[in-house]
Amino acid sequence: MNSDTSQSRHLQLHYSAPATEWSEALPIGNGRLGAVVYGRTEVELIQLNEDSVWYGGPQERTPPDAYRMLPKLRQLVREEKHSEAEALVKECFFATPASMRHYEPMGTATLEFNHKNIANYRRSLDLATSQVSVQYTVDDISYQRDVIASYPDNALLLRFTASKRTRFIVRLDRPSDNDTDTNTYADTITASGSYILLHATPGGLNSNRLCSVLGVVCDDGGTIEAIGNCLVINSASCRVGIAAQTTFRHDNPEVVALTEIDQALARQWDELLERHRTDYSKLFGRMSLRMWPDACDLPTDQRLRSCRDPGLVALYHNYGRYLLISCSRNGDKPLPATLQGIWNPSFAPPWGSKYTININIQMNYWPASPCSLVDDCSIPLLDLLERMSDRGRQTAKVMYGCRGWCAHHNTDIWADTNPQDRCMTATIWPLGGLWLSTTLMDTLKYQYDKGLHNRLFRIHEGAVQFVLDFMIPSKCGSYLVTNPSLSPENAFVSRSGNNGIFCEGSTIDMTLIKMALTQACGGSVGKDSASYT
Repeated sequence: MNSDTSQSRHLQLHYSAPATEWSEALPIGNGRLGAVVYGRTEVELIQLNEDSVWYGGPQERTPPDAYRMLPKLRQLVREEKHSEAEALVKECFFATPASMRHYEPMGTATLEFNHKNIANYRRSLDLATSQVSVQYTVDDISYQRDVIASYPDNALLLRFTASKRTRFIVRLDRPSDNDTDTNTYADTITASGSYILLHATPGGLNSNRLCSVLGVVCDDGGTIEAIGNCLVINSASCRVGIAAQTTFRHDNPEVVALTEIDQALARQWDELLERHRTDYSKLFGRMSLRMWPDACDLPTDQRLRSCRDPGLVALYHNYGRYLLISCSRNGDKPLPATLQGIWNPSFAPPWGSKYTININIQMNYWPASPCSLVDDCSIPLLDLLERMSDRGRQTAKVMYGCRGWCAHHNTDIWADTNPQDRCMTATIWPLGGLWLSTTLMDTLKYQYDKGLHNRLFRIHEGAVQFVLDFMIPSKCGSYLVTNPSLSPENAFVSRSGNNGIFCEGSTIDMTLIKMALTQACGGSVGKDSASYT
């Protein structure tokens, strides 16, 4: 079943050369497992992710003296003593350790073909079917690889076909993305029969332990031999499956991952493909957008450089909702999209590839409502928010002496709600949780569900209780304002001509609070109102 059809050509990203770096590779995902496919011909590289592979376990980082020093900080902010306020924040309000946990890669799978002198090369991602394909010829022998991330079969699946039996080597590894770092971040890598098993324990206390399993089945009577920690395959038609689990969801991830691979590879490719496409199309098929003229026959990189036709704008929109479907699905203890969705090649990714909640994770989920994806793709964010609302009660009480719950500008897999980093323009801003709750409450206007509303309202009520306690009378006594307040990742010049960061009642704070109160009183979705004191 080739995805390269005239019906879906306008929904394809396609290229005439392999990817030379991670950002050029083509992403696939089933919400929990992700991969980017480079499409190389000598050594194919598939970079792998599983959404619960993070550095370290839960931490206790709440600043113990913040509440005691809060009146002094508020007075310094009100008097516009900016340097003194910032010095106090540095002393008493930053958390220790300064950073939450960060997201790590699951590893890599490589297929060693040593194919050179390539002709008729094409690699593509079909958004209509959520499938990556790589095609080329060498010495009149045709080769094709198709890759999917199956939600119903809980595995990454690859089919290799060739017009002649071919010998190649498959490896599973967990190397650094830094070329000067020669370490392998795995505990064991073993090959036996038609399987490779990788066990790893990310650094940090109480990390989730990982087990990745790669299995191979030949469909043409070909051979599979385990040599060292790799598999040597001689076949013209075979299927490769990759499954992974961690102790975040299962006490024995090896048993679960092995079972998932055996069950997936027991199915023929056409059945795997049909199950995958049926599931995916239920979400992707909820809307469509196409614009003309559409230069879809041009390679995508060429269109970006020189064409910029309206069809490319539609492709960009469709790619965005494809990415959300691929990196955020409801399931067993689901996790939402990080800064990089589900895809991360680095052990030290930018900003930790965490959940940045002072606009980034909100932006990830903006397409969910207009694209009718709330009931599936937004549930992982709701699950995380529920856990944040529990942990955030301690943050609200210990740091600010308030009821309800709050979170600052980041969180992680453990729903940490304490300040992150030591960035003066971002770290001490306790309305990140409120912004998330207002964002999700707003989705009810698009896809109303009573059960979802009840779950959200319990969270939202606690976030509103926090800001009602957190606000204080303004200097003139006419208003309630937040203090300390800031505009995330921004600074200003005060009326006295001094540079400042902290203020009272920033525009973003008061806007979010107005939205939150309107939603809490029933104005957002027209439901019964609530009262707060």
